Amino acid sequence: ENGMILDTYGWILFKQKKSAEAREVLEKSASLLPDHPIVLYHLGAVHAALGNEDLARDHLEKALRISPDFPGAEEARRLLES
Repeated sequence: ENGMILDTYGWILFKQKKSAEAREVLEKSASLLPDHPIVLYHLGAVHAALGNEDLARDHLEKALRISPDFPGAEEARRLLES
């Protein structure tokens, strides 16, 4: 039930190319930490990898609205441009 631990675990799954599993874990993390820009960025990146463009854009834009310079913000902008 720790949002940051779930985020880390979900990001590890994503890096291991297990995007569907990562999405489930990161959605739980985002439900616990709905305004955490890194969690939103990670969830947006997973949705982008899964081809869910609208959801990816929503999460990435929200992350950047909350904090335009969080660690990962440049990658979030790059994903939005692609």
